[in-house]
Amino acid sequence: MKICPVCPIYIPSNTYSISLGRFERKLGRKHFYDTFTHNLDKKRKEVVVYTQNNQPIKATIEQTNKYKQKIKTYGKLSKAYSLNYKNKELGYMVLANSPDNDCMILYELYVNKKAQGKIKGIGTELLKAAVQESILYGHQGKIFTFAANNPPPYVFYYKNNFRPYGKNAKDLTLLLQFAAKHPDLSIKMILPNVKHMYMYLTKESAKALLEGRQLYKE
Repeated sequence: MKICPVCPIYIPSNTYSISLGRFERKLGRKHFYDTFTHNLDKKRKEVVVYTQNNQPIKATIEQTNKYKQKIKTYGKLSKAYSLNYKNKELGYMVLANSPDNDCMILYELYVNKKAQGKIKGIGTELLKAAVQESILYGHQGKIFTFAANNPPPYVFYYKNNFRPYGKNAKDLTLLLQFAAKHPDLSIKMILPNVKHMYMYLTKESAKALLEGRQLYKE
């Protein structure tokens, strides 16, 4: 069953894993190899995150082999990137090109618990790196993700221009807008029956994210 207008991927997750030969035939040999060489892992990407006192910290994002089991789970085409400061990992993400080659799929995004509340911008910088990876793959920044965690990260994605997709998407968007304006309220109170949420980033929203613009009103 197709689940996203931006990148029509399929359930279950084992269908994400397809052979490199199929991609090579679909894209053409030269474009296939261009696709898999023009990536973030060519060099470390420098980013800036902030302390609680808004002091800038220079960090780096680079590909990591630390999460081999996750990559094995999500398929051969998935990659893991970590955001590091002074050789310490502050967060990581796992993403991959979609089987239909029309968006990136963000499987996981995690911020180290020790850094949560102490260093700001880790998750957002990882999302920006995912957008840049999407652009390098020719997807214009489009990303699809399955948001589920405890506490739920829906407002984080919403503030970074992702929007719900699927049943009741409009109602969920309005509730997320309300939640973004009232951070003192628990998201579980606002969305008590929502266990997970499909969310996507369009090319226009991706462009705004890279420019530091949030597409919602305070």
